[in-house]
Amino acid sequence: RRETIAPLAADDIASGDLQEGESLDFKREVNLDKADGKTRLVDDVVAFLNRGPGRLIIGVEEKGGRFDSFRPQPGDADKAALRVQTLIQASSWISTSRAISAAPS
Repeated sequence: RRETIAPLAADDIASGDLQEGESLDFKREVNLDKADGKTRLVDDVVAFLNRGPGRLIIGVEEKGGRFDSFRPQPGDADKAALRVQTLIQASSWISTSRAISAAPS
């Protein structure tokens, strides 16, 4: 049976109550146009798969592991989310059952 985690709203993220840890990682940006950017993203997802359910929230600047500000990816947010999902699905050995969130624009 899979564990699920409740969705987060932008206000939940911006509250500053969330702390990076085993089940949460903030990323300021993900550059999917470069091989090392793709590799880093896949490595982060694999780390979550080894631990259990987790969130990788892209587009968040953090200080001390807590929210500082939103840093949305340039361009269309839906297209960016689709690129991230496609990359993960293309790595067929990775389950896409983990939560991957894009920060609001």
